[in-house]
Amino acid sequence: MLGQHECPHGEASHHLQVETDQRTFAQDVAPSKKTWFLRIGFGFGCFALGIVCTSVFLPRASHADSLQTPPHHVQGTSMVVLRAPHIASRQVPTAFMPVHDKSGYIPASQKPSGLRGRSNRLKVFRLSGSRPKAGSTSTIAKALDPTRQVASRASMLQDVSIDPTQMGGDGASRAVPDNDYFGPANTAQAAIESDMLDVWSFNLRTEFQEKIDGINGWSERREGVADFINTHRPALVCTQEATEPMLEFLAGRLEGYAWAGTSRSPGKKDEMAGFLYDTRRLSLQESWATWFGPAGTEAGQLGWDALYPRTFETAIFQILGEDGNQGCVRVMNSHLDHEGVNARRHSAELLAEEVQKAAEGPWSGCAQILTGDFNSPKGGSNAGAYKVLTSEGTGLLDSLRVEPPAEVPSSTIHKFEGLEFEAKLGDGSVNLQDVGEDNDARHIDWVLWRDGVPNKADGNEGKALVLKPVRSEIITGSLDNGRYPSDHFPVSVRFQLS
Repeated sequence: MLGQHECPHGEASHHLQVETDQRTFAQDVAPSKKTWFLRIGFGFGCFALGIVCTSVFLPRASHADSLQTPPHHVQGTSMVVLRAPHIASRQVPTAFMPVHDKSGYIPASQKPSGLRGRSNRLKVFRLSGSRPKAGSTSTIAKALDPTRQVASRASMLQDVSIDPTQMGGDGASRAVPDNDYFGPANTAQAAIESDMLDVWSFNLRTEFQEKIDGINGWSERREGVADFINTHRPALVCTQEATEPMLEFLAGRLEGYAWAGTSRSPGKKDEMAGFLYDTRRLSLQESWATWFGPAGTEAGQLGWDALYPRTFETAIFQILGEDGNQGCVRVMNSHLDHEGVNARRHSAELLAEEVQKAAEGPWSGCAQILTGDFNSPKGGSNAGAYKVLTSEGTGLLDSLRVEPPAEVPSSTIHKFEGLEFEAKLGDGSVNLQDVGEDNDARHIDWVLWRDGVPNKADGNEGKALVLKPVRSEIITGSLDNGRYPSDHFPVSVRFQLS
């Protein structure tokens, strides 16, 4: 029909038939070759125009229509589990299928309270109300990860109970925020097919110093930081000094990322040692916080001579691969105090004890990674924390020293000056001057690791994950505007899994 309207001068107009006395003859019996070429070209043009018009104006079925499915309630929980539509093509258990309206977003009537705007995926964990003593884990945060897509793990939901009405900004509940930014489409699949795992330790510089930082304040940097991370797309970013709003913003700008963490000041949106992770590469199994301090110190209180409450956050991730689970990794992320010399030493001792306990515990088959801003150099008289953590008993190795990069900046903290920073003084009592001859002796941001230990009792059939650092790097690049994403350089390590 479109061709008849668009091309009125078809074959009938060139061969006008005249019927006379039951006889038909053509008036233009012998057209020239030029005329034939013009006719053929005109016909092809009409055909092409018809295709274009059809593709533009005819209605098309939306992607969301193909994802329609009724709500699926999980036995033993009080909420519907929702998953992002842009990853709905992968094989998932029935309980994880999404609930959409025709726009591709969750209908407002089906959103749990606390899920803002047009969020199309939700991950929640809740902390219990008890306040832990220092030196013991605070509260285990069972994570309901929307991308746990291996059918054999569906049973894990049976012991998880989450009340969506408890979500909120009390530092104890988390939701993945609106995600309106979409990065490279093929990055996730490439990561899943790989046997590599990229891990960062990255002090983001808090949002609480806007006036002091001026043009380097978080509000001026945050878009650039999101682009910076999206360019590299590590599987896991272990952050220091980040707050809940900061991590919510980044997770909302990075396709496939979620975050977890616990405010160091219960009930407030204070700084935390958090995690920003790619949910298509890592599935969060458990997460909890531990406050540094002598026995009897409650959550949120100061420990030893520290100026601020300090925590380390522990997370256990399953590594997702093309063929399912590639093993598990137990990550501890920390930020030691910048003033308290005793606090740094005692905190390092507590971390060392936790690493050794984990090697004998129920997750012993998981490789262990320890990251953080330790506010302590690797060399000199102020290197107590490093010496404790890399002692033979912990089994921890320094990835930067096992696989050193070709170029190593003199410091990982640079106070927004980049490579021009003279690494002599850190913050507070941190002395970066008397550190020795090693080219990384002034580094206060580290990524340490140890391999898993086989243990048939851990439900992993006695298997243990072995990590091999194949590339270490201090990323010294700047943003598009020439400024830096933070006052620390991120430490990046690529591990090979075996």
